[in-house]
Amino acid sequence: MTTKLILLSSIALTACSSGLSNQASGDGYHVPLQFIDGGVGAQGTVQAQVNVGTIYLEQQYAPPTVGGVALQASGVDVRGANIYISYSKRDTTGVVRQGAVQRFSPLTCDSLLTLYTDYCLVFGGTLNIPNANIYATATDGTNLYAVGTTADESTYPYFGRLFKISLSGTGDPQAITNTATLPSYTGTSVALSGTNVLTTYGTSLSSPMMGGFGTFSASTLSAVNSQSIYDARWIAVDPSNAAVSYVVTGAGNGFAAGRTLKLNSDASGTTLATLNTGGNTIAESRSTTIVGNSLVISTAGDGGLSVMCKATGALVTSKGAPTAVGSIPNANSVTNGIAAVPGYLFVANGEAGVYVYTFNKSSALNSNYCQGVTLSLVGRLALSADSTGNTYVNAELSANSIKPVTILNALNVVTSRLLVIASGNKGVSLLNVTNLNLGSLAVDDF
Repeated sequence: MTTKLILLSSIALTACSSGLSNQASGDGYHVPLQFIDGGVGAQGTVQAQVNVGTIYLEQQYAPPTVGGVALQASGVDVRGANIYISYSKRDTTGVVRQGAVQRFSPLTCDSLLTLYTDYCLVFGGTLNIPNANIYATATDGTNLYAVGTTADESTYPYFGRLFKISLSGTGDPQAITNTATLPSYTGTSVALSGTNVLTTYGTSLSSPMMGGFGTFSASTLSAVNSQSIYDARWIAVDPSNAAVSYVVTGAGNGFAAGRTLKLNSDASGTTLATLNTGGNTIAESRSTTIVGNSLVISTAGDGGLSVMCKATGALVTSKGAPTAVGSIPNANSVTNGIAAVPGYLFVANGEAGVYVYTFNKSSALNSNYCQGVTLSLVGRLALSADSTGNTYVNAELSANSIKPVTILNALNVVTSRLLVIASGNKGVSLLNVTNLNLGSLAVDDF
């Protein structure tokens, strides 16, 4: 399953990072967040919020500065007790490229006097990567693999890069040990399958580069195989079958809408099936796919998101992207990322922020999720650290990538559920969704 697990003791710790600071001290926010109603452009009717429960903003952590350039958080990767954040520089001219990767860990940071458990992001370490934007990472616990784009013109016009980064015993990024050139202007995602590193790379508007899917040796980064896939945006390995991966693509090259391709994870990269997920008509945009036991969910940018049956590829349900609100351009409020926790789906919509849906079986009589699920809008989160928690400023906290973290105690029992959000120029946000209430029809597939 895509939800990651970490093991923590029940002892309360007080050393944690302060909000919007790069100092590892202070307490978390533990601010209850309010839902903004559907009048801000959400697709669907807001359901009654009674019995939904409370979501807390636990922590925010400012992005680093590299070479005098303030970065933006672009991606989240979770493995065990380690959370890796990738950073890039948003530069419309395409000239300035600066990046970094950071490690964090979530720990309880309440005092013994409190009646609740709140969490903090404990800072581990940063590896600055000058002259390269980093958009996504994946780790095997010993090395971190990162993809992005560089300003290095040595392999012009191929600016896409795959980096292998060594990790310390505690998981901190140490140094780049290998680099591979991707036949594209940028790498868009990375995943691991056995002894191979799987990457996707994008299609450039200004050149004939098609984008595609590449397989590399995890030990040497030597190329194993590659194939052209127009506007390949994200790859996810099936957690129940590592021999199969899913790649979400953009529209174009004869296709009016985006697709999700089911591929062999081995060196052949053979396409096994095509899922018509739609949308993704905005070039050089971000998309994500997550794979559960029975379902596959892909974001479709301007087309919102699609939930599909993994066994058949059939569309089960979908939701459109938010309509632009205020001064936010449509291209900046597309659906980028998704995270599923039991009974709920959290959707990252760029500058439109995070939308929350209940995620249930459509009928108690359904024997499996492929027979029908429903997404009902709860609302858009006001991700404000203000004590009132009831204000929302458009684009105050963009949402580029979102991942779940499950906290287990020593008895392997779930004690807390967290979400980590790559929040652009606001850095990293940590949400606590432990107190969300579950109905009898709640989907628990991821």
